[in-house]
Amino acid sequence: MDARTMPAAGYGLEFRLLGAFEVLSSGSPILLGSPAMRRLLALLTLNANQVVSVDRIIRVLWTGDPPASVRTILQGYVSRLRKLIGGAAAFGDDVEIVTRSPGYLLRTDPDRIDLHRARELARSAAETTGTARVVVLRAALRLWRGPALAEMEALPLLRATSMSIEEFRLGLVEDRIEAELAVGMGSDLLTELNELVTQHPLRERLTDQLMLVLYRTGRRADALRRYHELRERLAEEFGVDPSPQLQRTYERILRDEAVPDDASLPAQDVRPGPVDSERAGTVQSLAVIPAQLPPQIGGFVGREGELAVLDSLLPSRHHDVGSRIAVVSGVAGLGKSALAVTWAHRASAAPAAEFPDGQLFASLRGVDPYEQPVAPAEVLRQFLIGLGLTADRIPAGLTERVALYRSITAKRRMLVLLDDAVDHQQVQPLLPAAQSCTVLITSRRMLDGLLVTNGARLIRLGPLPDAQAGELVSRVVGDVELTQSELDRLASLCGNLPLALRIAAARLAGDAEVTVSELIDELADERRRLGALRAGDSQISVRGAFELTYRRLTPEAARLFRLVGVHPGVEMSRSVLAAMAQTSFAAVAEQLHVLESVHLMSSLGDGRFGTHDLIRLYARQLAADDLGSAERRAVTEALVDFYLAAAECGRDLIRPTTGSPSSEWTGELPAMGTAEQAVGWFDREWTNLLHAARTALREGRNEVAWRIAWAAAPYVLFRHLLDESTELFDQGLAAARAAGDRLGQCLMLRCRVNVDLYRSAQSEEALGHAMEALALAEELGDPAILAPTVSSVFTAQTRLGHYEEARRGGERALALYRGLGDLTGQAMSLNNLAMIDQSCGRTERAYERCLAVLDLYRRIDEPANEAVVLNNLSELAAELADWQAAESFARRARSVSVSCGASVQEAKALSQLGDVHLQNGDVLSAKFRWEQALTLVHGSSSPIRAEVEQRLAELAAEE
Repeated sequence: MDARTMPAAGYGLEFRLLGAFEVLSSGSPILLGSPAMRRLLALLTLNANQVVSVDRIIRVLWTGDPPASVRTILQGYVSRLRKLIGGAAAFGDDVEIVTRSPGYLLRTDPDRIDLHRARELARSAAETTGTARVVVLRAALRLWRGPALAEMEALPLLRATSMSIEEFRLGLVEDRIEAELAVGMGSDLLTELNELVTQHPLRERLTDQLMLVLYRTGRRADALRRYHELRERLAEEFGVDPSPQLQRTYERILRDEAVPDDASLPAQDVRPGPVDSERAGTVQSLAVIPAQLPPQIGGFVGREGELAVLDSLLPSRHHDVGSRIAVVSGVAGLGKSALAVTWAHRASAAPAAEFPDGQLFASLRGVDPYEQPVAPAEVLRQFLIGLGLTADRIPAGLTERVALYRSITAKRRMLVLLDDAVDHQQVQPLLPAAQSCTVLITSRRMLDGLLVTNGARLIRLGPLPDAQAGELVSRVVGDVELTQSELDRLASLCGNLPLALRIAAARLAGDAEVTVSELIDELADERRRLGALRAGDSQISVRGAFELTYRRLTPEAARLFRLVGVHPGVEMSRSVLAAMAQTSFAAVAEQLHVLESVHLMSSLGDGRFGTHDLIRLYARQLAADDLGSAERRAVTEALVDFYLAAAECGRDLIRPTTGSPSSEWTGELPAMGTAEQAVGWFDREWTNLLHAARTALREGRNEVAWRIAWAAAPYVLFRHLLDESTELFDQGLAAARAAGDRLGQCLMLRCRVNVDLYRSAQSEEALGHAMEALALAEELGDPAILAPTVSSVFTAQTRLGHYEEARRGGERALALYRGLGDLTGQAMSLNNLAMIDQSCGRTERAYERCLAVLDLYRRIDEPANEAVVLNNLSELAAELADWQAAESFARRARSVSVSCGASVQEAKALSQLGDVHLQNGDVLSAKFRWEQALTLVHGSSSPIRAEVEQRLAELAAEE
């Protein structure tokens, strides 16, 4: 017996999806924590050895709006699951959860997963006959312990997966019954089939099998009654007749013929082989078996995943039930037709030809620049002639042609390939009624109607992966030699778009005077790139391909697409597009749906959209060519004003400040009601904010430029984006100086102090900026501006060791904040004075001050600052050798940090927990905590990252 039929219990970890989800360790279940952790691990198990993006995990696990700190929560789940799996794994188990952009991956031997073993057994059964096939199918079905993922029905996406697994199980049940009938085991199937048909009254294959068993046991009348019950139900609910196979079984029983053992096989499930006599008579009555596929596409590479999905539609994959219609959709130039034609030739090739009754093909001219889309009636005329009818036998009306076409194809196993469809109305009349026929459609639209009404499979095509993009160029250039770096650069400049790659490669192959470096230089210039991606044939160009889609847009959608070209970023929100278009969120959402349906825009989740690099260049050219200077200027101003208003709204939620200017924006803004939501908005819009500040500076709007920088300052400190914010604050300072704006200069100098202090050897420069800011604040005379500026001077003086001067500044700042009644400022000043005490060796005094600060922050409900102080207390407790208190404060700091999404402070708390573990002699736990901390601050310029990296390096050196 195949080893896969053996239970995995006793062989280390086993993941069980076929029933309530559970993980076994040497045969015993392990506790998986909260329901959310169970769901997360189930999702990773369903996609074992494949990356599941963070966005997809969030969509699956949270049915409504996720919490603002969802990504931090998710990191916590992953961390705990890693610990659980690591602790439960036996020696030799190779199982782990890996962080891999853009999400996580469960790496494991697939045979540890019961669903994988069931699928492998199903494949094995497909290659087996007789009693051995029965044994293998029974072994596969024994893996089920109940409904798959039964306890996760509240989550729509997991419920859909559970339903798909149930379809797979029912297919195996039908296969098993078929195999048992084939070897004469049908006598004890009657009770089971009665129950199955009662539970699934519309499954024609089960009814077919029940009719066969009834007939063989002498109950011919009951068999005929079952057929009529199903026929009436199908007619009443769906307006369709039973399948041709079921009708044949009925007719044979009606005539009291001996039904062969394999009569229960539906026609679409029969393996490719000799045509049976009934079908052969029909085929021979026609002049030809159509073979209308276009020539194969040369140089086709990659698309293994998409080809595998298409393979699931093949007639021989009888255990894959459901629609045999697929739509390959994507933007122009992705190779939709190439994929469809390549797969069609592979599936139709001997010796295992899947479509022995022929292949029909039609170009529907959905985006032809010179011709109108083809009418369905004309396509049907072409198909009927291809099926052997003469022109005089073809009906005139569309309805009659559809009926005749579906009658002729009803008993055939054929492929229908429809290229470049406009919409589902054009395609609907061209669909055969028989499940034995497979239909493949390509379109620049998603054809949502077919997905809804016909259950079509949607294959959304994207750019090629890097390696395959380089391989495509290599195949087309022929003898032209390119280095790997040149291949990579060409692929990147072409956005891995197959059409662009083919054009670039053809230029190199066809023009000896064009060198690789010259072509790369030409493509690197964004103003010339689309023009360079044009073949000698004027009809073959990337811009021309995009143009055909753009020109078919409604005026409203076309204008919004031009506005996308004004936006300087790579991705953008629905909110900013509404501001630029001067319309409502709802109106923009409607037009974005239009752009998304033709793949000129792509949804990235959370109300954000992006587009392919070359499409973005095309939009920018349209904006430059088609928008008047006045309209372009108004749109740009709206964009900048929106980002300023949203940033100032977010700033006031993260850290309210007095004395700061506020926007007068009257349009709609993104929903932000809490500090966590504001931080999330800044996380998503950080790059766009930098673009907005540059745009404001370029347009001479100096006040707006520095105000954007000032609005981002609390977020910069929250996330420790110190290096990343240098340009922003430098631009803001330059803008304020150009405008002679003393307030702007003071605020920007304070921002520069924070950046300077975290750079090595920059403390003197920081003090210079702080003193310059203080002079300006004294001139302005506003205590709300003066108090935090005095604090900036204090911080710089402390870093330089000027403790006495710093102490006086701290006392002055505390007095100013008390005069303002600003509790947050008072807490910050007390914390600053505690820093002086700590630096001067007065650790116990610093500890007392921090306890008072902690009480203040709790009173004013500022969890992010509370986390800072808890971390300070943990550090001070460690200095006092009170390691129990140090651990307690660090754990509380981590908990508070997670609750408010303060990932930097969470990393600090984890770092200090590592210190505690190391002090206790637990090196492995210390390393684990530091690695957790590094994951949180990886890629940032936070000084905590440097601290953790140093700890890990020292540990590695010791090991």
